[in-house]
Amino acid sequence: MSSTFIFTAEPAVRWPVTVRLPADGGAFAEVAFEALIRVYSETEFERLTPAPGGEKTKSTREVLEENADILPRIVIDWFGVLDARGDPAPIASLAEIIRHNPYGLPLSAALWRAINEVRFGLDPKQRGGETVKNSVPSPAAGRATVEAATS
Repeated sequence: MSSTFIFTAEPAVRWPVTVRLPADGGAFAEVAFEALIRVYSETEFERLTPAPGGEKTKSTREVLEENADILPRIVIDWFGVLDARGDPAPIASLAEIIRHNPYGLPLSAALWRAINEVRFGLDPKQRGGETVKNSVPSPAAGRATVEAATS
């Protein structure tokens, strides 16, 4: 572990991503790769992502469209993702995969999980309810709490 804290203009980290895909027999298969995730300040992150709350419930299609727009700005590269021919899939295909691949939704969910692990300092090895006791409140809840406390 490095003991030097270095500030960089555009930090990014290579982070594990696990996608759960449905498999025969009512089970899930976990496939893993690594993503290069751009680390934003909370101010920058809020500019990239829509503010939660107060809006109608979005359809899955609307969520995927939003993810296809936002995720390529945060996930700037990936390693271990292959196309149907077995060749490395270019990161430029991320938005298209999210929009049109049958696994766009689980891929989106896995990427958001990894992004939030990076943002909130969560251990990627503790997934699936294991962090419930120490789970981080949603950013919207945090903003509401701060606004209520300062009003």
